[in-house]
Amino acid sequence: MLRRVTYVALAPWTLVVAARDIGIGLRALTAAGGPLDRIADVSASLERLAALDESLRQLGNLEETLQQLTVSVATLPELPERVRAIEGLVGNLQPSLDQLETAIADLQQTIGTLGRSLVPIGRLAGRVPGGRARG
Repeated sequence: MLRRVTYVALAPWTLVVAARDIGIGLRALTAAGGPLDRIADVSASLERLAALDESLRQLGNLEETLQQLTVSVATLPELPERVRAIEGLVGNLQPSLDQLETAIADLQQTIGTLGRSLVPIGRLAGRVPGGRARG
């Protein structure tokens, strides 16, 4: 029975101490730079990370393209050598292209002369009986 009386007598004091401790804890939590401020700082960072989520998904979708790009970039060191080889081929073709240009000009002149030569024959063919029936 004495224990119960002691417990009942100490109960209000225990409540006062507990209330005081709760107050101290709340002040510590809400103090500037305290745990709640740090949690708020972290939550802002988490919100920024959440906003990046869609960007990260899009980057994930680009994986195949990035792999192909990596393969393409790997061949870039060979590019100057290939360009020099193509320039060499074009240089070798240039004399042939010049000859072809001259031949085409000669052919155009010959075709023009031939066309002018055939005009009188065409007129004659049009006068021959039955000549127009073919056309």
